Amino acid sequence: MAQKHKILVIDDSRVIRMRVRDMLPKGNFEVLEAKDGEEGLKFIRQERPNLIMLDFLLSKVSGWDVFQNIRGHAQWRKIPLVLMSGRK
Repeated sequence: MAQKHKILVIDDSRVIRMRVRDMLPKGNFEVLEAKDGEEGLKFIRQERPNLIMLDFLLSKVSGWDVFQNIRGHAQWRKIPLVLMSGRK
């Protein structure tokens, strides 16, 4: 059986996380959801996602800090990253 890819959505809005999940086409991947930057970093360490969708404006650990953490780890730097923001 093929291994499922993992997409990590890090956003403090449950509604946005659900909308992103619903927007993604059906496929051979699992969507993981983190409600803040702290939880997002934990998921990155534990789950090794194949793609990260990151809200830039987060509580606890900001999106910028999550981005800097990702850039600081050689293995994490290889994970494709999509930055999101609902702010105008």
